[in-house]
Amino acid sequence: MKLRKITGGALAGFLSLGSCASPELYLQRNEDRDKKVFVAGVDGFMDAVLENDLHKLGHNIHEECNATVVVNSVDLEGKNIDKIRKAHESGEKIALVAYSMGCKRTYSLAEQCSKERIKIDLMVFYDPTFTETEPMYKPENVRRCVAYFSLGPFAGNKKNLRGEIEIRDSPRNHFELVDWNDLKKDWTSDIERIRKEK
Repeated sequence: MKLRKITGGALAGFLSLGSCASPELYLQRNEDRDKKVFVAGVDGFMDAVLENDLHKLGHNIHEECNATVVVNSVDLEGKNIDKIRKAHESGEKIALVAYSMGCKRTYSLAEQCSKERIKIDLMVFYDPTFTETEPMYKPENVRRCVAYFSLGPFAGNKKNLRGEIEIRDSPRNHFELVDWNDLKKDWTSDIERIRKEK
C-alpha cells in the first residue's frame, strides 16, 4: 500500500528572504520495492507561484519512480537533513535535487552530509544560480553530479563548473526548466541506475 503524507500546514508566506514558500512535500515510497531511494529537494525562490517547480517534480518522481521524496522551499532546506540522516541509517540510496537559488542551499547540504560521512548517489541541479560568482565542483561524497542549464543568462554559468559534472542543456527558459515531460526519461533512467549500483 502506498503511503502519502504532506506536512507543513498552510503556505509559509513571505519569509526572511522575501520568497513565496510552499509547504513541505513528503511522499513515502511503496515499501515492496527492493532498492529504496530517498530524494531530497530544495526549491527555488518563487516556488509557490511557478507552474513547474520541484514540489510538482517531486510528485512525479514519487509516482513514476516509486521513491520517497521530501521537498522544501529555499528558506527551509535545513529541515531536509534529519530525513537524509534517517534514510542513510536505513541503508537507502540518496539523491539531492535543487532548482535555481535552492542549489546553493543543497550544495551546503551535500557538504554537511560529507562531514557526517553520508554518501550521496546522485546530485541534480537546475540552473544553479550561485555558479555565476562561485565555482561548483563535485564533492567527494557525491557519486554523480548533473547540472541542467536553460536557455538564457544562466547558460553562461557553465564556465564555473569544475570536475566531474555532467552538463545537460535544455531548450526551456529558466522558469520552464523543471518540466516533467522533458525530464521523465532522465529521472526514470537515473533512479534505476542508482538502484543497480552497489
